[in-house]
Amino acid sequence: MAPAVAAPLSAESQKQFDQTVKPFLEDHCYSCHDEEKTRAGFRIDTLGTDFLADKNADNWKEIYDNIGLGKMPPKKETRPSESEARAVTDWIDQEMRNAERVAKNSPGHTRRLNRTEYFNTLRDLFHLDEDYVRSLEDELPPDGKVDGFDRVGAALYIDQTQLAKYFELADRVLNERILTPQPKEVVSAKDFAKDIQFRSETDGGKLTILKPTERFGTIFLGPSGWTKSLATLPTGAKIFEMKNGGIEYLAGGKASPIGSHGAYATTGAGAGGGYWASRVYTFLSKITQQGKYRLKLRAGAFAGKGKHAVENVKVQFEFGKDSGNMDRASILVDAPLDQPKDFVVDVYLHPRPEIAAGNRTNFYWNGVPSGSQAAIEGKLVQTGLVIRAPELWQFEDESVIAYNRTAYVEGKKGTSQQRINELMTAQIPAVNEKYDRLIADYVSAGKPVFFYNPDFDLESIPRLFIESWEVEGPIVEWPPQGRKELFAGGEERPIDSSYIHEIFARFLPRAYRRAVEPAEVDDWVKWVLQAQADFKLSGIDAVKEGIKAVLCSPGFLLIQEVPGDASQPQRLTDYELASRLSYFLWSTMPDDELSHLAAANQLHDSKTLEAQVKRMIADPKGMGLIKDFAGQWLQVRDFGKTMTDRNQYKSYTDELRKSECQEPYEFFKEVLRGDLSILTFLDSDFVVIDKQLADHYGIPGVKEVDGFKKIAISPGQHRGGVLGMAGILTYLTDGFRTLPVRRAAYVKDVLWNEPAKPPPPNAGDLPAIKGKNLTVRERLEQHRNSASCASCHARLDPFGIALENYDAIGKWRDRQNGEGMRGDEKSPPLEVRGALPSGREFNSLVEYKQALLEEKDHFVRGFTSKMLTYALGRSIGAVDRELIDGVVGQLERHDYRMQTLVEAVVATEAFQTK
Repeated sequence: MAPAVAAPLSAESQKQFDQTVKPFLEDHCYSCHDEEKTRAGFRIDTLGTDFLADKNADNWKEIYDNIGLGKMPPKKETRPSESEARAVTDWIDQEMRNAERVAKNSPGHTRRLNRTEYFNTLRDLFHLDEDYVRSLEDELPPDGKVDGFDRVGAALYIDQTQLAKYFELADRVLNERILTPQPKEVVSAKDFAKDIQFRSETDGGKLTILKPTERFGTIFLGPSGWTKSLATLPTGAKIFEMKNGGIEYLAGGKASPIGSHGAYATTGAGAGGGYWASRVYTFLSKITQQGKYRLKLRAGAFAGKGKHAVENVKVQFEFGKDSGNMDRASILVDAPLDQPKDFVVDVYLHPRPEIAAGNRTNFYWNGVPSGSQAAIEGKLVQTGLVIRAPELWQFEDESVIAYNRTAYVEGKKGTSQQRINELMTAQIPAVNEKYDRLIADYVSAGKPVFFYNPDFDLESIPRLFIESWEVEGPIVEWPPQGRKELFAGGEERPIDSSYIHEIFARFLPRAYRRAVEPAEVDDWVKWVLQAQADFKLSGIDAVKEGIKAVLCSPGFLLIQEVPGDASQPQRLTDYELASRLSYFLWSTMPDDELSHLAAANQLHDSKTLEAQVKRMIADPKGMGLIKDFAGQWLQVRDFGKTMTDRNQYKSYTDELRKSECQEPYEFFKEVLRGDLSILTFLDSDFVVIDKQLADHYGIPGVKEVDGFKKIAISPGQHRGGVLGMAGILTYLTDGFRTLPVRRAAYVKDVLWNEPAKPPPPNAGDLPAIKGKNLTVRERLEQHRNSASCASCHARLDPFGIALENYDAIGKWRDRQNGEGMRGDEKSPPLEVRGALPSGREFNSLVEYKQALLEEKDHFVRGFTSKMLTYALGRSIGAVDRELIDGVVGQLERHDYRMQTLVEAVVATEAFQTK
């Protein structure tokens, strides 16, 4: 962890503060910025004079700027003389310089690996599977953050509880992935459609009699979930048929194939529905070991034509606990319907056998819906491929209405819930009796219950043919690469003191990310031999205990930069520079190339260092910077926590949420690896999106097979830069309505690095609209009912109001929607005009982005500060102005290119010294 650094006032400076600065503040500042009044959330009466403590330097810099520019005190107040103001600003300037000198000369620092770095390092040290490593990440508590990042040493504590967890994790990883016994066999299951006894009889088109716990269809009577089965009925229509040794599906949908949802003719299980899927489920439910599994589907498809055609027929597989924690794999079936072929996909499964019914398996495909309904002009209408006989449908509809009306009417009377339940249950016998009579009439007359919906042309709808399905796994490498490297001399060789010495002489430099002294190796060998003797361990178990202890030692858990002479900055050793560089760009340990350069003392060479930065950015591990810097800078890690009201925003799906969480990473990757201008984050003439987002944004030209793709856009498509991303816009809402103040605070903090001051006590939230068609602008104006509120909101609100054309799920709108409004002509139009604190005005989103670009210095310096904070693992503030100025100067000379920023940060004295 970083040692505390302080910059106390000298005796002379303290005297000047007491005699000149403090009286000035008392006379001209406290009246608006003390305990009783906190204009703009900014208190001066409690501000400390140690410029390296907390945010003191930044706050003094704000005072300096406002006095120097004549903004403070306000013009209506008594004005100080120029000499009085100059004395205060000179004192602030001098103390800023003193603090900067102390900070630059502070000794090197040591910090703990944060949890992402810890698991990434384990991954690369032992060649572990990425999915396995990520599955362990929540085993450690979240790391503390400073200035938005979890890499600052002051927040990365370590205590006995944390250390105990490291021992537990090291033991688990070694047992599960390194020193695990050789698997006896790979479990597999295979189903052929032609061998399966289905629950239906193809001859005569009638369904078989089912057990009481199994049903092909149900009627749902009210919120209690009470259902009644459809017994043995003539079908009249089917959503699948046996053909050519397989199954041809006419309808898609989603199935939870556990036995009670095989509703072929009604709710319409999809490609995995019914008994066949239950057999696959039976195998999958027995999975207790997480790992990679191989799924093979032999299938063909017809994508349809006309209005029901789909771009690609896609089969989706899901396995997991719930919709938010599912392992997913999809297969695009591009083989012809009558020429099936094998499709293979690997998916990492995370079983939860410790939870009752913890593993659900879903299979579905994107064909037309088999059984669905919609409210049209106040009436419930069947809209799926297969519809029920009108008499039966009417009976079910009326039963539901009567059932629900009982609860509504009795509830209005104030009837107790227990009595309401009794009254509702009392209806069931009569419904059963009438229903049984209806069914008997259909059976005796041989009348079909189900019909094909005439709105569908059976020859034009998509179809899916499945011949077989295979599951195999877990797929493992034996022996694991980490094990082969650990016992490079072979496991048949006796594990004596000589072999143990070889093992630790190879392992310690990689684990410690530096050269090790012979004495260090000797100490560990003695430790292992002593443990072996004390606990009667085998050679392999003794080595395991030694490796586990290394993984819990300071040399592994800490990034150590040993200080030299504390009176001046010390150059990092090449090994220390390799680690600082690697954890900056990759969030993991140095690779062999970096280690070899460090061993040869060549890494400090400027050309070598520049070449390594370019190589590391292009390397797949460069996703570390993308995921960990962009994920925290843009707060993507918190996306998805907003519970969006899906009744109000029906187009918001799990697939869209997944895509909008990925978009910022894909965009950042394009800017980084394409070496584009960082100003592209403010606005761009392209987006990087997939089919889900393209449909959401109304942007053509993206197919599902494209994945994420760079697409040129025009201003009229209302996207570009981070402020047009649905994930960010959705995150900055409460799921029901937009929150312009929250959006404004995000822009100020993330893009300008100027966090909004906290609101005064009891400021209250922005109230929801109640009974009035008020726009958010009008509500904000009502909120400014006091001077303390207005002082903040006047400077903050325009940053959020400018984004009001995006609703609570990031869709473009011209009129207010949400909160009971539909965005139609009856809804109030939106006004997004405003002005930046400088007075620069805008009247539209386009003008707002242009205003941000014209005042780009805010963003450039803010973004540079964020990157420096991340790279150096410490707060960057006003005392670092020379450091920031140097990097910004490099950016200005190179068109603000992203890789220039990274290279300039690495080239700074701050990055290369301790």
